[in-house]
Parts: sequence; C-alpha cells; structure tokens
Amino acid sequence: MMTAALKLAVLRAIKVGVDAAFEQATREVETLRAMTNAKSFDTEIGTVTWTVRKPTIDFLDGPLLEWAQENMPHEIDTSPRVRPTLKATLRKRFAVDGDTVIDPETGEEVDWAFVTPGSEFPTVKLTDEAKDNARQAILANLDTVTGALTMGGPVIVSEVAVEAGDR
Repeated sequence: MMTAALKLAVLRAIKVGVDAAFEQATREVETLRAMTNAKSFDTEIGTVTWTVRKPTIDFLDGPLLEWAQENMPHEIDTSPRVRPTLKATLRKRFAVDGDTVIDPETGEEVDWAFVTPGSEFPTVKLTDEAKDNARQAILANLDTVTGALTMGGPVIVSEVAVEAGDR
C-alpha cells in the first residue's frame, strides 16, 4: 500500500516529467508555428493559440525621483521616494517606441525609463470533455501511474501496464 506522502512525492516526480515533456512539445509547436506562420492549431481535444504580453515600462528610481520632484512633486513621499501609483500613472502616459520610452505629451525620450520586452507563449484551451477524460483517466489509473516510479512497480508501456517482472 502506498502512503499518502509517497503518493505525493511520486506525483511531484510525474509533474517534473510532464513539465519537461510540455517544454519539449512547446518548442516543437513553436517551430511548427515559425514554419507555417499559423495563428493557431486546432486539435481533436482543443486549440493551441499564442498569448502575447505587451512590453512594459520600468523606471530607474533615482532619475524618476528627480523627474517627479520637478514635474509632479505631490507624488513624492517624504522618505523621499516616489509613490507606487506614479509608476502606474506614467506607464499609462508614456509610450513604447522600439527599445525607447517616449513621453507623448512632450515628444521627449524618457532616458530614466526602460522597456521590458513583452513575451509570447502558447496557450492550450482544452475542451471540457478533454479535461473530464484526463481527470478520469489519471484518477482511475493513479495506482498504476504512481507505482511506475516506485520500486518494482508497474511500468507504462504503450498504454498497457506491465508488471516489473515482465520487463
């Protein structure tokens, strides 16, 4: 009988393996996307699309404080430091132009702010049926799956559980 602690440890080990396989599959689909220029891929169990995060604006605290003292002194704490709300306000006000931050009100480059690049990554939207099937399959076969990573347990081979002595 498997203890609760061993089951948790084995499931963590499985997660490490699944995460590695997920990263590999992600690189494969990114390569396929680059080759085909596809916006998404429909599969039998769901759709793979890309989530795009826009670049964000960050600030160098010293120069930001100097700017705020001159332009928005009411946003400076007595410590002195800039109130956190000022950064949010300026992110809305300023614009990204390539690798440069621009103040659209003045047209000037803001040399005390910098662009943190955005990112994009695939997002998988499974159908409800696929999620239910995965839950049921994992939970129904949990002893077999977790036993594969413990001493002498079964090993999954082509979707068939094979006892350790049969390998």
